[in-house]
Amino acid sequence: MKKIDIPAQLVDAMREQRVILLLGSGASLGSLDEKNRKMPTAKQLASDIAEKFLSDKFKSRDLMRVSELAP
Repeated sequence: MKKIDIPAQLVDAMREQRVILLLGSGASLGSLDEKNRKMPTAKQLASDIAEKFLSDKFKSRDLMRVSELAP
């Protein structure tokens, strides 16, 4: 995994709660859960939600649409 060097000024500002971090959708890409599994991509998450809450015909829809339709 690639190490990111965070400037000391930013670390200090985070500790002092003087900044708000905005992370993009790829921030968790490559991360692992407690069972050492990769986090799903948006496409995989949409497919999983469709499979669990909707039907197979929704598995190819995008995450926004699937999440709007799921109960």
